[in-house]
Amino acid sequence: MTTAPGGEGRDDETAFPLGFRAILDRIGTPLFVLDADGDVVHWNEAATELTGETEAEAMAKEHVSEAFYHDGRRAKTLADKVLEAPETADEKFGLPTVDTADYTLYRDQSTMLDANGNKRHIKFSAAPLYEGDELVGVVEMVQDRTDEVRQNRRTVELVEELEATMAKMQEGNLDARASVEVDEYLDAELAAVAHSLNEMGEQLQALVGDVSARTAHLDTATADVAESAQEINRLADEQSERTGAVADEVSTLSTTVQQAASRADDAGETSQQARQQALEGRERADELRSLMHDAEAANESIRDDVAAVGDAVDRIESVMEAIDVIATETSFLALYANVEAAKADDGDGVAVVANEIRNLAKTTRTRIDEVESAVDTIRSDTEEAVTSIETTESRIEAGVSEVEETKDLLYDVAATAGEAVEDIEEVSAVTDDQAESAGEIANVIADSQDKASTVAEEISDIAAATEEQSQQVAEIDAVIADLAGREEDDSPD
Repeated sequence: MTTAPGGEGRDDETAFPLGFRAILDRIGTPLFVLDADGDVVHWNEAATELTGETEAEAMAKEHVSEAFYHDGRRAKTLADKVLEAPETADEKFGLPTVDTADYTLYRDQSTMLDANGNKRHIKFSAAPLYEGDELVGVVEMVQDRTDEVRQNRRTVELVEELEATMAKMQEGNLDARASVEVDEYLDAELAAVAHSLNEMGEQLQALVGDVSARTAHLDTATADVAESAQEINRLADEQSERTGAVADEVSTLSTTVQQAASRADDAGETSQQARQQALEGRERADELRSLMHDAEAANESIRDDVAAVGDAVDRIESVMEAIDVIATETSFLALYANVEAAKADDGDGVAVVANEIRNLAKTTRTRIDEVESAVDTIRSDTEEAVTSIETTESRIEAGVSEVEETKDLLYDVAATAGEAVEDIEEVSAVTDDQAESAGEIANVIADSQDKASTVAEEISDIAAATEEQSQQVAEIDAVIADLAGREEDDSPD
């Protein structure tokens, strides 16, 4: 590109009605051009507004930096550095390059005093100008970043204020609020953040106060719950122990009831046997009564026979009395025969007869005496037999009466034994049911004991959890106290 003295600009082939000077003046960004010797060949109006130096004044400066730095500095501008090393300024001066450009472009930033003496923050970029391969100059564009820097600074100040306020809140100063002055450099949305933080602080302060009060109440309630849980745990342990004791007692009762059921079964069998034996005894009593009746009848027959013997003895006595009379008379007859023999001369025959009669009388007397003795014996025996028979009859009658009574008693025993069997069977059934129920109760109590143990363990866990919750509540209370700006040991008003 070439520049005509009159400012007419062209680009090799196409003519443009305006010169580049007129075009550059209409760019709102400060811009100037140096030739290969470092002299100002163009200085647009935006550069004049920034520096207070007109184009003519800028061209009259020995160094272009004098137009930017009114403190007399003669520091090299970016354009000066690029003019000195157009393709290696990054290496020689440490200037950053713009990698996104498809031509050589350098960028840097600094501060300066404007025409009014105000500090301005500027960012500038510069590129070498070539005509063919020949370096003909440098163009530099200056961007006034003062408003941007001030906005950034106000933003940083706001962020720092917000951070400081939040830090104070974190330290427990819930009264801390962000102080923000709104001006043209502070974005309204950012200022709204400060307002939101202050509102959040108000809400947090109210919330912490409410939570603190609730935490104090919760702390008391948790302590009460923990104490109750410990008491419940103790009672649960006692209940578990008592349930265990009841389980042992019920187990013993179940065993006892089962033994009672077994004994009831044995008693039922024994009563059944007693009933059977009573019935058999009754049958034997019936047989005995029949036998005693037979004995009584036989005794009656014997008594009749003895009476007949007595009658016969009486008749024998009568005969014996008659024989005795005959014997006496025979004796008299023998005596008479002897007398007659004495009278007779030949009395041998009579004597013989008398002797025979005498002998017969003696023999008869002897036999009579023997018979009388036998009869006396028979009479005595008969009387004893009669007495014995009478005694036997009395005993048989008494025996029959006793057999009847025994029979009645055996009947009663059989009936009672039958009732006892029925009662014992009922008792046995009830006892079996009780044994079964006792077994079920024992199982239920065993389950209850297990559950009581489980409940005791769970309540123990609850007590531990409640204790842990109490600790957590205490920790929360401490955190709330810190948030509220109170010491941990301070009590709420």
